[in-house]
Amino acid sequence: MDWGGNDVRVCIPIASSGDEHVQLLSALATVLLDPEKARTLREASVVDDVLALLNPVE
Repeated sequence: MDWGGNDVRVCIPIASSGDEHVQLLSALATVLLDPEKARTLREASVVDDVLALLNPVE
């Protein structure tokens, strides 16, 4: 996707009250630091796949 002349592969809007966004940013950073998970995120085509990466079942 072109966004202001930049090639964007992932866009995750964050809207939360309080400090809930910190948890999401932490999960996103964890995903992006793992090359395989980052690739999976870039290739995700449905919301459920993204949510599964950001909210793994332990």
